[in-house]
Formats: sequence, structure tokens, C-alpha cells
Amino acid sequence: MAIVLTFLVNLSFGAFFSTTFLGVVPLFGGGGISLVTVFRGFSLGVTYYGVLTQSPALFALGTGTLILELGGYVFSGAAGIALSLATVLPKRYGAENRWSAFKKTWRDVATLYVVVVVLLIAGAIWEMTGLYLLIG
Repeated sequence: MAIVLTFLVNLSFGAFFSTTFLGVVPLFGGGGISLVTVFRGFSLGVTYYGVLTQSPALFALGTGTLILELGGYVFSGAAGIALSLATVLPKRYGAENRWSAFKKTWRDVATLYVVVVVLLIAGAIWEMTGLYLLIG
């Protein structure tokens, strides 16, 4: 149950609402996604500094979690920036108007979210299994 809950929270709040959905707002969404990404990287760097220096087991757990979950967040941020750019530069996406570029980009985002879901599922399994083995 912890794996499912971790995955759903990471997917809905961590990936979709905080990075991808901001891309609906042209230009400002791309800037907001960049700010969220910088803040997320800074806060995780500060948090994981203590975790990664504790023990080899915590180092392996923390490194795997960072790689898998941050990888998913990077792809969701790229999806959000693509959404934001689609309304500003529709010709880049081979569309005649902004609305058709936006719709085409949503299809591309759906394809990209397959990678996001796989990375976040793997990250949730890695994190919760590691915590269970270390604590339990």
C-alpha cells in the first residue's frame, strides 16, 4: 500500500501539478516550471546531503531514489515546457494555429508520460522496499 500511495502522490503532485500542468500557461508556465525545478533540486540536495553520508545502505537507497524519481520529474518538466512552447511557437510543432499545436503537444505529453510513470513506479518500489528493509 505504501508503494501505491508513494507512486500516486509523486505522479499527481510531484510530476503533474507542479511541473506539467504549469505549462498550460504560455511562457509564464515555462518560467514557473524552471523555478519549481531549481527549488526541487536545491531542497533535495540539502535534504539528501545528510542521508547520503550516513551509511552505504542509505547511500544506495538515496541514490536510487534520486535517480528514478528526479528522472521522472525531469521528463514531466520537459512535457510542461513543451506545452508552454506549443502556444508560443506553433510552427515548431508543425501546426498552423496555436490550438492545434497545443492539442498535438498533449498527445506528445501523453507519450512522454509513459516514461514518467515507469520511472515513478520504479522509484516508489525502490524507495519503499529499501525503507522496509532498512527499518523493518
